[in-house]
Amino acid sequence: MAPTLSTTIGEFIWNVEFHSKSAAALFNAAFPYLNTEPPSENPGLTIKLEDGFGTSFQDYEPRTSVDEAGRTSHTRADYELTIDSSFEAVLIRVYDGFALKHACMHLFSLYALHRQWGLLMHASVVRSGMSAHLFGGHSGAGKSTAAALSAPRGLYADEAALVKITDDQVIVYHSPFRSELHTPLADQLSPCPLASINMLHQSPVNRREPVSRPDAVMALMAVVFYWSPSPEDAKSIMRLLGTFSRLVPVYHLYFRKEPTFWELID
Repeated sequence: MAPTLSTTIGEFIWNVEFHSKSAAALFNAAFPYLNTEPPSENPGLTIKLEDGFGTSFQDYEPRTSVDEAGRTSHTRADYELTIDSSFEAVLIRVYDGFALKHACMHLFSLYALHRQWGLLMHASVVRSGMSAHLFGGHSGAGKSTAAALSAPRGLYADEAALVKITDDQVIVYHSPFRSELHTPLADQLSPCPLASINMLHQSPVNRREPVSRPDAVMALMAVVFYWSPSPEDAKSIMRLLGTFSRLVPVYHLYFRKEPTFWELID
C-alpha cells in the first residue's frame, strides 16, 4: 500500500490514498508540479485512487448513475468516480494517466460546484501586472497559442482554469490541470482578480470587441467543463455564470499569432 498524501487545489485540501505503488506513480506523472504534503487531519475530501480500471479512452462524455446508498458514479470507458452522498469521500478508478487527469478535472468541477465556490473552465489564464485575463473559445481557437505568446507573463492555466466566483469578485488560481505549458512549483502565482474574458478568434488583424451580457453568458456556457446532469446543478452553474458576466467584461478577441494582441489588453 502506497502512502496517503495531502494536496491543495484552489482553496480545497484533499487527501489522496493510493491503492498501489503504480497508482501513486500515475498520480505523480500526471501532476508533476502539484504540491504535496503529509495527510491533513481535516481534509475537505478524501480520495482513494485505484488503477487497472476499464479500457483506453473512447469518448469524453461520462454517464451518471446513483445507487441505493446515495452514491453517485460518473463513468466513462477509462475512469470511474464514485462519490458518497455527503461528498466527503470519493473512489477514483482509472485506466491510465490521461484518464486520471480527466477524472480529477471532473471531480474538481463537481466539488467546486457542490461547495458553491466556482467553476472549472476550458480556458487559459495569464497574469499581466496585478490582473489576470482569461482566454476561451472553441477547440482550436488558440487558447494554448495565446498562453504561449504571452510569455514572460505568469501563466495560471493553459487548458483548465480554476475560477472562484463570489458576489463581488472573480478570482483565478494556479491550475494543476495542464496540457502543454507547465510552470514549475517555485513559479506558481498567488490568486489574482480576473480583469477580462477574451473569446478567441484567429485573424490576420488584431481587434477586440465587447460582448453584450446575454451573449457573454452564452459564450461562457460553452467553456464550462463537465456540465452536471442535475437540474439543481445546472441552475447553480447558470447563476454563477450570470454573476461572472456581471463582474468581468467579456470580449471577442481577434488576434494574429504574435504577442502584439496584448497591446489591446494592457
